[in-house]
Amino acid sequence: SYTGPVPELYKRFIDDGFAATTLSEQQLTAFIQFIQDFHPAINYTYAISCTTVTFLDIQVNVKDGAFSTSVFYKPTDSHSYLDYSSSHSTATKNSIPYSQFLRLRRLCSDTDDFCQKSIEMSSFFTNRGYPTVVVQEALSRVKNLDRHQLLAPKTVPPSDRPIVSLL
Repeated sequence: SYTGPVPELYKRFIDDGFAATTLSEQQLTAFIQFIQDFHPAINYTYAISCTTVTFLDIQVNVKDGAFSTSVFYKPTDSHSYLDYSSSHSTATKNSIPYSQFLRLRRLCSDTDDFCQKSIEMSSFFTNRGYPTVVVQEALSRVKNLDRHQLLAPKTVPPSDRPIVSLL
């Protein structure tokens, strides 16, 4: 039933939303108010900025009309990755730094930012008892990956298995 102007970009993930717009702050506030009033049990918090906002674990920056992204850690994030002395398999423990550096590579749109955040991430793992060689090997593997390929959708070959629906 909303008839006012809406943001040009509005994306949602479960109960979090992100918008980018050229609307005035007054028009944007009216849109947000409509969303707030949709149901009495729903109460959103929101931030409006012309320069920086966070969405999930991403910090989105706008400069000279272009977006850039970086990792965002909530203030409560203690970076308590699995301790290396745990009883998990070595392969499991060694895969964690790789997967986290891969996440950074995808989130950080600027290479210099990725390098800086990687140094920070390395210290998180060192503090959890990870051998330096494990952390550096994981980082080395990720540094050589192309970010654009990492962000490209994966194509899954069609399966020869039939699709079944049980009613």
